Amino acid sequence: MQYSILLIDNDEKYLRHLKGLLTAEGYKATAADAASGQRELETGYFDLILIEPEEGSASILDFIQHNHPESLTIIITGRASVESAINALRNGAYDYLTKPIREEILMQAVKRACERVQLQHSLLEATRRLQLMVITDSLTDVYNQRYFQKRLSEEFDRNKRYAQPLSCIMIDVDSFKHLNDTYGHMEGDKVLKKIADTIKNSIRNSDFLARYGGDEFVLLLPQTNASRAYLLAERIQQAVASDFSQVTYKEYCTPTLSLGISSLPNPDIRDEQELVAMADKALYEAKRSGRNRIEICL
Repeated sequence: MQYSILLIDNDEKYLRHLKGLLTAEGYKATAADAASGQRELETGYFDLILIEPEEGSASILDFIQHNHPESLTIIITGRASVESAINALRNGAYDYLTKPIREEILMQAVKRACERVQLQHSLLEATRRLQLMVITDSLTDVYNQRYFQKRLSEEFDRNKRYAQPLSCIMIDVDSFKHLNDTYGHMEGDKVLKKIADTIKNSIRNSDFLARYGGDEFVLLLPQTNASRAYLLAERIQQAVASDFSQVTYKEYCTPTLSLGISSLPNPDIRDEQELVAMADKALYEAKRSGRNRIEICL
């Protein structure tokens, strides 16, 4: 990983010296005086910032603290005092060095700061992955039912505030138990994963797909009325048929889907659970009527 470092100092000769040292060690260094340093901070990201505070430079330090909290700051100054060092550290600086600085001490300080940056990045990535695991179905890599309930509540509340259409599609893989019983659960898992991928590739970024349980999926479609939801349901059926056209399971043939749709506005739907219940009712009707069908609960 190449760390990006911003050097802010009004001493041009010292800046060139610092930049040369850091570049030689493989760092990506940018040198700037106080005025251009502010502009660099407004447009770019830096892992580490080395700055010599000048008179009236508090605004730059405040800007760094509020707009680049993930960046580490090392204060370099020729006006050293215990009080100024304590104040700098209290105000968020990672380290405090006084001029003249021996090169090996400076490079060790930079190395320690970059190790801290790497640790921060690793912790953030680990947290992100953990958060994703909590809301994702491990088999299909779509969202899980628990997170669906949260998003359902949010989208239903948004619908009430802005009176925009909202549709829900319940999706069931037809005769999936027969596939599992005939070819085994590992083969069934592959089919579910492939169907989930196909559905994901058929929907918008604003649409929300979750595994509802077993062989059932659920779709939330913001700003989508019943007729548009029906067109999407048809596209999903066609996409699954196309994606599985080269796969044969003998008597099972190509997997098909039954889909049930409910939509807002609908005076009979008073809360978010009724929106799902109506879609589930339409799905039941599609299954009862012969499978591989789409039904709308009006």
